[in-house]
Amino acid sequence: MRYAKQAWSLVAILALLGLAMASVSEAAQFNWQQFKGTQLRVLINKHPWQASIEPHLKEFEALTGMKLVVEVYPEDQFRAKTLVELTSGASSMDVFMTMPGQEGLKYMRAGWYQPVDEFLKDPSLTSSDYNWNDFLDKARDAMVIEGKTIGPPIQIENSALMYRKDVFQKYNVKVPTTLDELEAATKALNGKPMTDDGQPGFGFVARGKRAAATSQFAGMLFAMNGTWLTPNREPAINSPEAVKAIDMWGRLLRLYGPPGSENNHWYEAGSIFSQGKAATWLDANSLFPV
Repeated sequence: MRYAKQAWSLVAILALLGLAMASVSEAAQFNWQQFKGTQLRVLINKHPWQASIEPHLKEFEALTGMKLVVEVYPEDQFRAKTLVELTSGASSMDVFMTMPGQEGLKYMRAGWYQPVDEFLKDPSLTSSDYNWNDFLDKARDAMVIEGKTIGPPIQIENSALMYRKDVFQKYNVKVPTTLDELEAATKALNGKPMTDDGQPGFGFVARGKRAAATSQFAGMLFAMNGTWLTPNREPAINSPEAVKAIDMWGRLLRLYGPPGSENNHWYEAGSIFSQGKAATWLDANSLFPV
């Protein structure tokens, strides 16, 4: 069974400035203050990584003498704003988050990425204690588009099933280990009382909103031996395997998910699950803290 993986990157337009977050203990001679006084505008998607890194941005400013102007937007708004600014050709963005597997090829061919290969090789821009090979092979590979490295990976995530252990135990339902068992479990639990006040809940919740859903649907697509493209780079979404995967994703949301699932991003799906209103939640494992 194959599982979808998504990689997020932080792309620096002017330089690989995120390298300055590395330890300085082994690079005392490195000039961290060479860009002192520079102001950088940073656009970030509202995300668990963003929530964990933001408290440390002051450390970056203290170390480098640079000023960060950070803007955080919900994912849909972030993607739309980033695309509009890049398309305009007059954007003041210096740094932005990106998902190479989603927009990477388009952005690279449009000239919106600044490759960082030469920055990594330049000892005046990259501290000697920063080792690019510390990243896993696949994480590094995900950052390479048409032979060029677009930036450091900040996160790789897998699709994962989060479930209410108490609800499964209460109704004596087996925790699923296959997609068929997932459907059986969600069917069995849908409509069962599961909230603190005994209200019935949903068997399943997941993303159903346009592009946001595709990153998680991809796991089901690959698990059923489907793929987005044929070896000849032609669309394969109408293959028997892909149709079967689309049918199951839609069926789980339609029959065992909350009404209006087609409008749910991970924010909405996570809120429903965290309120105890669903027995299972299929989404990225980076959202465990949510």
